[in-house]
Amino acid sequence: MRTDGPAAAIRKHPASWLQDPHVTLSTAQGSRVNKKVNCTHYCLSCLAEVPEQAPACPCCAAALTADLRGTYWQLDILSQVRQLIETQGLLRKVVFPADQSATEESLSRSTSSRYQYFKARIDVAAKQHVSGTVNIDSFQVFQTATYSICPVYLSINEVPERLKGKFLIICGFWCGRRKLNCTAFLRLLVQQLNILQSRGVEYSTGGGPDGLSAGRLFVTILVLLLDAPQRVEATCLQQFNALFGCDHCYIQTAPVPGGGGRFFPPDVTNVHLAEAERHGCQNVTRRTLEDTVHLAGNKAPAASNLLGVKSVSPLIGLVRQGFDYIVDSPFCYLHQTLGGVKYIICQLFSQMDRKPDKYAVNPDLRHDIPTVDVMTAQIRVPRGSIQRPPRSLRDLHHFRGHEFEAWLLAYGPLVLPHVLHGEYERYLQHFLLLSSSVFWLTLEGAPMTEVAGTRANLRQFGHQLHGLYSRRASTYNMHKVTDYAEMFGPIHLLSAAQFEAHHHALLSQLHGSRSLGAELHAVIQTEVACRELRGRVPLPPAVPDNRQEVDGVVVTHPLRRTDGCFRHALLPNGFRIEAYSPRLRARRTVSSFVGMFADNWSHPSDRSAHDFLFARVEAIMPRGPRVILRIGLLPVEPPPPQPIFSGAASQDNAPGGCSFRHVRRLRCDPFGELPEADMRELDARRILGACVLTDTHIVLLSHAQASHA
Repeated sequence: MRTDGPAAAIRKHPASWLQDPHVTLSTAQGSRVNKKVNCTHYCLSCLAEVPEQAPACPCCAAALTADLRGTYWQLDILSQVRQLIETQGLLRKVVFPADQSATEESLSRSTSSRYQYFKARIDVAAKQHVSGTVNIDSFQVFQTATYSICPVYLSINEVPERLKGKFLIICGFWCGRRKLNCTAFLRLLVQQLNILQSRGVEYSTGGGPDGLSAGRLFVTILVLLLDAPQRVEATCLQQFNALFGCDHCYIQTAPVPGGGGRFFPPDVTNVHLAEAERHGCQNVTRRTLEDTVHLAGNKAPAASNLLGVKSVSPLIGLVRQGFDYIVDSPFCYLHQTLGGVKYIICQLFSQMDRKPDKYAVNPDLRHDIPTVDVMTAQIRVPRGSIQRPPRSLRDLHHFRGHEFEAWLLAYGPLVLPHVLHGEYERYLQHFLLLSSSVFWLTLEGAPMTEVAGTRANLRQFGHQLHGLYSRRASTYNMHKVTDYAEMFGPIHLLSAAQFEAHHHALLSQLHGSRSLGAELHAVIQTEVACRELRGRVPLPPAVPDNRQEVDGVVVTHPLRRTDGCFRHALLPNGFRIEAYSPRLRARRTVSSFVGMFADNWSHPSDRSAHDFLFARVEAIMPRGPRVILRIGLLPVEPPPPQPIFSGAASQDNAPGGCSFRHVRRLRCDPFGELPEADMRELDARRILGACVLTDTHIVLLSHAQASHA
């Protein structure tokens, strides 16, 4: 029997500790959580709603066996949001649109076009509106038996990335032995989300500067984030491997010679545009909601689709809150971008029988794995900014998404030059094209001139992909990636990682194999009730809290021998830094090296000024209303003047390409003594990010990997 948890705490501690001495787990479940089971049953043959005990489907007459019956369990979103506000302090963590600050010349969610459209439709000064991201993603429960669970999640965009797992809302879930097309229950989800946006959530406490005020919060859906198969189901378009498989434009895929699927050409041709114009599309360069409704209405009854459009999605019901299910359903950074990195790394280093394409023309580097492992073992990573140090490529097929991202941004540029040289150097340059593009597209505050330059990099990357690997490598249309960064901000925010990480939390609480839907419903209800109790029972911390928050920077672990100095700091952008000491030289995780924009970064349109300074943090000192860092500058080599790939990415003012500046060679020993002349003091909020480094190179990270990456 468990002796921990909120219920045990109530039994141990006197009632004077409680805001309500009569609070128990049962009263929390009864008063704060809606115990009514609200589930809808579907026929998996025709997706029609059926009565719970019906032996056959009234629409298609199919026998409703266990394999042909699916159930969608609908949960109370309003009560979950109210609970997060009143007991978990949601509004104290939210950065409302009125409080966001960013320049229009830099990449940020607050300055993105779709977020600006959201702010134009609300009363920004009232601080009553936030935006949300919805995710629908299924996972298998058993390894040997087919049984799927598909949760529907809602995340608040204005919550810091590291806290989104704490404030995650479950709108409902589907479960069954066969996959259910999500269009079956989208109608119910749309009704819930419309109520959340139109009526809002009324709360009695948790608002205002003191956290005690009452008010109302409205949540508007900004993004529907799905993987490729789930996205085309929700938007009622064709799959990505169909003729019109792109869900963003009218480009036509082509068959791979010799069979084996279809691939995307790197550019849209006039033939593709003419086909869209012939069918009456007003915007022939990209799909729009108006053209999608037009094509669905003009589709012949016997035809399966028209230019990839099969029908109008139930998501059309969200249009009154400004949601455009064509534009606001972007690609997933985890599945589409990092999935492509996985293809490249596996194609280069996997055993022949495990390569994605055995007949590709790329070099086989599996015999260089011992050499690469030795070099990656010498890489030092910042603690809390990268989830784990690099591991051996022999475990490549067990890598997670955050590890492929680290290979793309840091490990690859550091170690691949040692194995991709000579006749294989073009493969290195090709990899750096993607690395530099993704760096700028995931950097909060990146100059928009560099962001615009990623188009040329990605176009060149796509053109070279077929010749360097194979056409089977180009199964996703990449020429709209930069557009979505301009519409939604840094693309790592468009990742399903935070939602997929919660799958394991749900799966670990399931036991047995019968009535899994009812069991999962009870698990979620109990979790919500326990969260209610934890918020209403002010238990003292087990470890004394020595943290201080100054101007959004959290400093911890005060140094005993130095007055007013701290060892660690958590920056608003999620990076954790620590003051340097010589003992860190022997560690594999070091968080004392940081990067920032150069002091002359005052003209965002001047690309030559987009350089970085690299430094070592010597001291962390709260001083008045700010946290001051004493840093020692590290001299680095200038970026090479020549393009990293002909016609694409050059370093200075080249038309079209973005620069490659986040990986630099050091001119000094980063762990040695630094001259006093190189010491500076600056505001901690100027730090862009922590750095990965070796004894000879340093790499600036564009963002901190959250624990759910």
